Amino acid sequence: QGQMTKWCLALALACASCGSKPPAETGFKEKGPKLSLSVQLLEGGNVELAQYRGEVVILHFFVTANDNVFTDVDQLKELNDENIIGISLDSQPRAFLPGWRKATRATYLLGLGSESKLDPSIAPLSAIPTTLVIDKQGRVFARRDGPLKAGELRELVTAAKKSQSF
Repeated sequence: QGQMTKWCLALALACASCGSKPPAETGFKEKGPKLSLSVQLLEGGNVELAQYRGEVVILHFFVTANDNVFTDVDQLKELNDENIIGISLDSQPRAFLPGWRKATRATYLLGLGSESKLDPSIAPLSAIPTTLVIDKQGRVFARRDGPLKAGELRELVTAAKKSQSF
């Protein structure tokens, strides 16, 4: 419960700053800690990041009302053969996500950020959307704060698949 409170506070602070200035063009930030998270899925049940050890995973944190959402979804759909979990940071994801999924035709897993156990090392998010590429060991291989750029996610997933443990 305490971790969730810290996560929500960090997210609120990150969201408050998102509207005041555009995200910095820092590109991907590479390599980070091993993550532990359990994501409550829109479809029911949950998924643990640990289930994907030995595989590369893409975590995409977003809100349905973001202007960049359709561009990001198009890039994620191009990677439909990869392990992708979209995590909605909407205040009422169960109300928004079914219509959003239909409009975007997103085919990957959709998680409910407000109902999930997210690793505190992810926060604060300096921009929404934020995309993490998780390597085979469950560590953050790369992090993109802000909208995705054409082709960069495919390159990072390929690099993460080739990477060795660090």
